[in-house]
Amino acid sequence: MEASNPTPLATSMAPSDQEVVRTSAKTTKPEKRVVKVPLYGHVWPVYPMKSRGKDIFRVFHRVNGERKRKTFMSLAEAKADAKSILKELYGKGDSQVHLTEDEKRDWQAAMAVLKQAGIRLGLETICRLYSELCALAGGAGLLTDIVRKHVASSPTQAVPVAISRLKDEYIATMEGEGRSRRYVQALKSFCGIFVREVGPDTLTNKITREVIQRFLNERKVGPRGKLNFAEAIRTMCTFGKSQRYLPEDWAEIDRITLPMVKKSTVPTYSPTELKQLLAATPDEFIPCMALAAFGGMRSAEIERISWDHIRLEVDDLNDRTINVEAGVAKTNSRRPISIHDTLAKWLNPHIKYHQRVWRGSHANFYHLQQKIAKDAGVKWRQNALRHTCISARVAITKDVPRVALESGNSVSIIKDYYFKLMLPSEAEAWFAVTPLVVHRYVEQLKEQRAKANKGEEKLHKGSSRKRKHLDKPRL
Repeated sequence: MEASNPTPLATSMAPSDQEVVRTSAKTTKPEKRVVKVPLYGHVWPVYPMKSRGKDIFRVFHRVNGERKRKTFMSLAEAKADAKSILKELYGKGDSQVHLTEDEKRDWQAAMAVLKQAGIRLGLETICRLYSELCALAGGAGLLTDIVRKHVASSPTQAVPVAISRLKDEYIATMEGEGRSRRYVQALKSFCGIFVREVGPDTLTNKITREVIQRFLNERKVGPRGKLNFAEAIRTMCTFGKSQRYLPEDWAEIDRITLPMVKKSTVPTYSPTELKQLLAATPDEFIPCMALAAFGGMRSAEIERISWDHIRLEVDDLNDRTINVEAGVAKTNSRRPISIHDTLAKWLNPHIKYHQRVWRGSHANFYHLQQKIAKDAGVKWRQNALRHTCISARVAITKDVPRVALESGNSVSIIKDYYFKLMLPSEAEAWFAVTPLVVHRYVEQLKEQRAKANKGEEKLHKGSSRKRKHLDKPRL
């Protein structure tokens, strides 16, 4: 129980327990009697008054900063209550505890500070909490430093916007940064579906774990597809944090449950299938096939790279390098690729400096891949040329970090998907598919076709003679 600190009476005015003091009042109001109960050098007022013709006595308490009244039917009971208040404030039990003038001023100042701050807690509660915080911080000085650092590092208030706006700004930023067309198209697809299903007008501060989890659970795609959706949402929301559309400590995406993706074997080709594919490839597309099969480059990288970034004409053959710039690479980070002898043989006849390696359209690039596979009688497997090249290089060099760097992958990806996928003999056979080998293979095919055509002609002639013999009239 708390109470206000009444002003002590002057010594000449100190009344006895039974003395009633008349207080002055404004001339327009009747005099109001107050019984002042003294204890420990302080007094507490009791207010006698009339209620329905009866005498009652009221004592006012302070509870949590509010004034509460108690009504008694006798003066003795009211005085006893007033003394209990004084004992609680200024004494302990029946012993007298007197506050010095400095202590009074400290108490009054402390109460004024709490009132100004709007803190409606007892002084004892405040002191206990402060003591506990000081103990945790290691001292009062450290507590102040910790609080100031926390306030200084507190994130700026986020301003939520509609997720449709977040998505549009994110896509525009990715396009402005020169991200690959395929990457931007994938983001448009994944983020666009998320915005449409959740609601374009939904505010960013409503993107919770439950919203994301429900969206992923409703997608009728495999585990890898759900991971792709989750990653697109993560990158979009990370952009939102940078724009202060989401709080800096937003981490709802980290609390979702993602499906487990089983590691699968990457598709590859055999050296024989590679010969068949290269034999069916038109001249203008030979460099593209060679960069994938013997350089391990991605299709999107091949579409963007120019001959100026392929160093073939050098004094030292070890310096032959393909410089995949950040704007060309899928990972947006620059990397070098050493040029194998076989790759150099395939590229040399087609060098055209200051031009792109592939000058056709994106659609025609993928159309030609399908047509080549069909003409070769081989099923087209997306990225299989790149996968086989990486597997072969790991088998030959045994240098996983170097292959990871040149292929634009992490070491863990190389170990999980490419390490020990091919035998060294198979890898050597892969890089032995030179232009000369493919030329001989094409000549063999021509000879076989020529023999087959001759056999068909002989069969056709024989059947014609037989028909003439049968058609000859008998005499």
